[in-house]
Amino acid sequence: MMDIDFKLKTLHERTKVEDLFEFEGCKVGRGTYGHVYKAKRKDSADKEKDTKDYALKQIEGTGLSMSACREIALLRELKHPNVINLIRVFLSHLDRKVWLLFDFAEHDLWHIIKFHRAAKANKKSLLVAKSMVKSLLYQILDGIHYLHSNWVLHRDLKPANILVMGEGTERGRVKIADMGFARLFNAPLKPLADLDPVVVTFWYRAPELLLGARHYTKAIDIWAIGCIFAELLTSEPIFHCRQEDIKTSNPYHHDQLDRIFNVMGFPLEKEWEDIKKMPEHPTLQKDFKRSNYSNCSLIKYMDRHKIKQDSKAFHLLQKLLLMDPTRRITSEQAMQDPYFQEDPLPTPDVFAGCQIPYPKREFLTDDDQDDKSDANKRQNQAANYQQHRSSSLSLSTTNSGDMGRDIPLSALSSVSGPGLGQRLDGHVGVGVGGLAGLRGLRKRAASGSVDAGEGGRWSGAGGSGTGSPDDVCQSCFGKFHDDKNGEEWIQCLSCRSWYHAKCQGLQAYLHNFQCIRCKPPLA
Repeated sequence: MMDIDFKLKTLHERTKVEDLFEFEGCKVGRGTYGHVYKAKRKDSADKEKDTKDYALKQIEGTGLSMSACREIALLRELKHPNVINLIRVFLSHLDRKVWLLFDFAEHDLWHIIKFHRAAKANKKSLLVAKSMVKSLLYQILDGIHYLHSNWVLHRDLKPANILVMGEGTERGRVKIADMGFARLFNAPLKPLADLDPVVVTFWYRAPELLLGARHYTKAIDIWAIGCIFAELLTSEPIFHCRQEDIKTSNPYHHDQLDRIFNVMGFPLEKEWEDIKKMPEHPTLQKDFKRSNYSNCSLIKYMDRHKIKQDSKAFHLLQKLLLMDPTRRITSEQAMQDPYFQEDPLPTPDVFAGCQIPYPKREFLTDDDQDDKSDANKRQNQAANYQQHRSSSLSLSTTNSGDMGRDIPLSALSSVSGPGLGQRLDGHVGVGVGGLAGLRGLRKRAASGSVDAGEGGRWSGAGGSGTGSPDDVCQSCFGKFHDDKNGEEWIQCLSCRSWYHAKCQGLQAYLHNFQCIRCKPPLA
């Protein structure tokens, strides 16, 4: 006969998450990993009412993926004030879903920095307070020092994965989250690069990773922290790259390296002796010339943002962003840096002495059908806008089974998949899944003629026009590119080519926009 205690324990483990928590309509995040809900514990007769907020993370798909297993295994062992606390795991036996229960964090660095960047764009000088920057950085370093001391590499540090607790007993406490890419590095069975050739979001990826290092160390996390530190000081990502969302198994990334060199300068051999040992070093020598970056330095970049080279903040930033990973400062050394010993001193509450100015997380639509209807709505708006402005362009396909048939531009909105408008290196393009055989679309000249690569030819009336030379949509073709905003179609004033634009401030440019070829973006 089965032991009664075992029966009770089994029954407890099979408790449904919806029986214990209320979270319907409280989605606060979504992504490739799944969905995150803000949850409250339901009233229980035998317990006092729990008014605390929790975060319920539903893992995408069914069953346990390797990433989920890794995250659960690590979080069950890791306990630190600056590492997110995994409270419980729920396994749904009916739909085979996995739920992870965490403490709820009202803020994260991505939204905090975005708040200040928006103020900066509106000509309001509102940088993150120096005391807050110092407290945030110290707590991030403290959490990473704990991970590194336990032989764990995070490998995906970025602002979105740095949470900050809101009002409550842990007000203003930093929590490092998302351990899905984390790895033990004390004695890996294989080189870490063999397990995952590409890790860390591009903007926060260390140069040794971009050059294909097979054996990397905790220095990759330190570089990412340096990037986050610079972003907190300036409200701008220091190594932003237009193609940061491209997924590839090849670690080498030309544009990201170019951006790093434009800020830091090209590394001298005496500064990084082992650079010659990097697998992608021959490609680096072929693609780049040292002389092109002779006037670039971190000193000049930070000076433009009013961070002086004699400040302790700059000195620490330099140590975090050393090109040579063997010379890069450790988390423990960084916590003892003079920067943290001068006033204002770091505090456990990063919001100490002030009210929290940042908005709370907004609830997202819990019905996925709403996402589809929004996409259809944007697609119809794009089609209407094309017809309203001009339809002189036509697409001529030259596939072997369909020679020379013209497709009006207005018909492109009905094409499935990414279709017309996926930007490749800043130019209009036809994405995979849009029109069969049309790939690598490139703008050829101001006459309106476009090279369609393998697929065929795109011709147009062309034309010329006038307009202010500074009327370039910086959100689309300049420093920032935000895929999360709405979609719209826009026509270049000079060459009359249509572009798929994604930015919030688009309306200001509808009648005086010039594309990246006719008017390159401002530096």
